[in-house]
Amino acid sequence: MLQYVAKRILLTLPVLVGITLITFILTHLSGDPTDLILPADATESARQAFREKHGLDRPLVIQFLSFAWQIR
Repeated sequence: MLQYVAKRILLTLPVLVGITLITFILTHLSGDPTDLILPADATESARQAFREKHGLDRPLVIQFLSFAWQIR
């Protein structure tokens, strides 16, 4: 019984990583998150500040790791 439970717990890890990855990809496929969150009349400096504050100016791998870490 303990072996079955341990196996099921280990099998949930890839599923959770996959769901997280799919969510991240869909968020980025819908466009720049900055454009989706900020109003259309936001200045370019406000957009750049938003990107820096939320880490959207970093490489996608770093963005994903940050996204996954913040899910807790």
